[in-house]
Amino acid sequence: MRIGRLVRLVLLPCLAACGSGVHAVVEPLADAKTTGVVFALTDPGVSVASLTTLAANSQVDGLVIRTSWDTLQPTEATFAWSSIDQAFSVAQSYNKQITLHVLTSAYGKTPSWVYAAGAQSYSYTMGGISHTDPIPWDTVYLSKFSAFLTALHDHLAGAGYLGLLKYTSDGVPVPEMSLVSCTNNQLTSTVAYSRTNYLSAWKMTLNAYFVAFPQVQILVSAPVGVICMPDNDGLTFYTEVMSAAATISKTAFAVYATDLTATGSDRMTQVSAATRQGKSIGFQTIWSSTNDPSSRLKGSLQNAVCQGLAAGGTYFELYQVDILNTGDASIQNAIQTVHSGKC
Repeated sequence: MRIGRLVRLVLLPCLAACGSGVHAVVEPLADAKTTGVVFALTDPGVSVASLTTLAANSQVDGLVIRTSWDTLQPTEATFAWSSIDQAFSVAQSYNKQITLHVLTSAYGKTPSWVYAAGAQSYSYTMGGISHTDPIPWDTVYLSKFSAFLTALHDHLAGAGYLGLLKYTSDGVPVPEMSLVSCTNNQLTSTVAYSRTNYLSAWKMTLNAYFVAFPQVQILVSAPVGVICMPDNDGLTFYTEVMSAAATISKTAFAVYATDLTATGSDRMTQVSAATRQGKSIGFQTIWSSTNDPSSRLKGSLQNAVCQGLAAGGTYFELYQVDILNTGDASIQNAIQTVHSGKC
């Protein structure tokens, strides 16, 4: 999913370990909270008018901004912050918070100058669309992105926006962690998969995010069951990633699942009870309720919200089209349920 044609933030195809595709209900933690916050998942290129309408909504606690690295840093020496500054400005006017998702692969794009600096790439097809991305553990790619995070921090601090940034996601080296093109220990026919290198890449970006934004909740997306088909490494790999995160900070990193439906979340089954313990838990619905021709939500938004609350969710990304759909009482009741916890 490319920025500009994006219809949701991070949706990888169901890999082999998804099985029947039936979502499992994750049992709540003993100390799970029963209420949460609502962040409006905005469309890429969202207008200032829509941002303002969303921010003015009393049920909205914050705005989710989705963007791409190449949009924000077109050359190594040049930054283009205006696309995110307008969102921060609106949020500031309405005393709302911001979640920022900066993507570099799959659904976003790494700037061409990173490849000119020596980063190695690989190509694959996902959803019928051809992609060329950096090799996930390429050191040039990872170091240049780490430097970008420092520049992003400095810009937000200088503009007076840093205090508005409540959440960001670590979608680097790839969003949602599973490697969609990887099969039988080969990332491609010419690039071997290295679990050690891939895990090290995650450790590097977790540290880079924390160094740049130590006061911000960092969302780390759980994978599907496989990392490199046909393994069943999702749960173990995510456990190791989050264990590494815990050595950096006990509280900064949050469990995050982007596939919440009315029947639960497959990705949360890749998160052990021990990993969830003491962590903030966030969800993004797999699709909107208002515009869901393929019934990806598998039922009502109300049931999806209640599944998330039962699993300990305290942070919910709901699509802007649902929040703006004030004519549908059931959708508006579901949004209110996030705050009330009354399912």
